[in-house]
Amino acid sequence: MGSGVRFGILTTPIHGAETPYGQQLREHRELVRVADQLGFDMMVAGQHFLGTELRYYQPVPYLTYLHGAAPRMTAVTGIMLLSMANPVDLAEQIATLDVVTDGRCVFGAGLGYSEREFRAFGIDSRSKVKRFEHGLALIKALWSGEKVDFDSPYWKVEDVLPAVQPARP
Repeated sequence: MGSGVRFGILTTPIHGAETPYGQQLREHRELVRVADQLGFDMMVAGQHFLGTELRYYQPVPYLTYLHGAAPRMTAVTGIMLLSMANPVDLAEQIATLDVVTDGRCVFGAGLGYSEREFRAFGIDSRSKVKRFEHGLALIKALWSGEKVDFDSPYWKVEDVLPAVQPARP
């Protein structure tokens, strides 16, 4: 990655459930294809669950799909709701995205804010900061290339050497 300003395009959902899914897929695929031709560097997809106003497709499979239209662009998760995720699953999903994009993945993670989403996952939103901190620490450990022993109030991993690693360290 060179220095200087880089540009990305956010594939913000502007479609509700009433819009045929094929329309959204076609429009976003065309959007990233044109952005790539114009020299944009990144495509970004965010994450929400149970959207009632807008349709959010989940970032990892969606960015994998969009990357086919613009393979030069970097796929950016902006953002994954780490406080609601299982970090083992998320670490392997993001590592897989990095591999299938040939090292063109940037992992963005955040706390989340929607009480509706936390309730749906059975998570007390008051724990989101600690869940985020512990989840991020576990993801870093899983991507370290070293054996992982991790014990927190939320997740426990014992004596594991993960085989699924990002393409880039």
